[in-house]
Amino acid sequence: AESSDIEAMKQLWFRSVEVLTAAGLPIGIGLGLVASEFVPVVLGQQWNMAIPVVQVLAPVLGGLVIIGSHATILMALGRNDLLFRITVVQFPLRVVMITALVAAAGLSGAVFAQAATGFVWFGQILYSTSHATGVAWLDPFRRTWRSFVSAAVMTVCVAGVDRWLGTGPAAMSMEWLLLYKVAAGALSYTVTHWLLWHVASRPDGVERLALVTLAGLRGRAAR
Repeated sequence: AESSDIEAMKQLWFRSVEVLTAAGLPIGIGLGLVASEFVPVVLGQQWNMAIPVVQVLAPVLGGLVIIGSHATILMALGRNDLLFRITVVQFPLRVVMITALVAAAGLSGAVFAQAATGFVWFGQILYSTSHATGVAWLDPFRRTWRSFVSAAVMTVCVAGVDRWLGTGPAAMSMEWLLLYKVAAGALSYTVTHWLLWHVASRPDGVERLALVTLAGLRGRAAR
């Protein structure tokens, strides 16, 4: 019974990674891609200095969201000691890197330090989770390939909109450019994900979960 409970926990973990990747990846990468318009339009021109910060850190934060469930599975297995070891390494590393790089490069150094320590955290949490569960670090991500391919297509589409409508005689206002880029990103990501799901013979993935959720919402709305 205990082994079956652990297996069920792993399957739930894999599903959570799949869902978090499908949501966190396009949001993190997408926000980085539209930062040049998002910051002045939403926050105001006075925040333009934050554009490179958002461009670098938004994808990193998206990655943190994706593997957030790894920390949860460690806690569920009672391996808080591994999380403590990660913190013991992260805290002094973050302090040293931020202090040194801010002194050397100012705000750009702080951004790079945050991104670099984020990547170190990725490695730590992946290694610790693999060690605690006996699951290869890549296994939880085997169901997420459609999200990564869709995010790549989204990146190309948003970059294309930026090139065609953001410069030259066809250039438009930041508000409209932001709207077009968000629409292009959301549409290309969703359509690519949907097509890849059908190409893969419609496995029991996040797409099916989305359909079930939408059907449930429609049912409630019809009552």
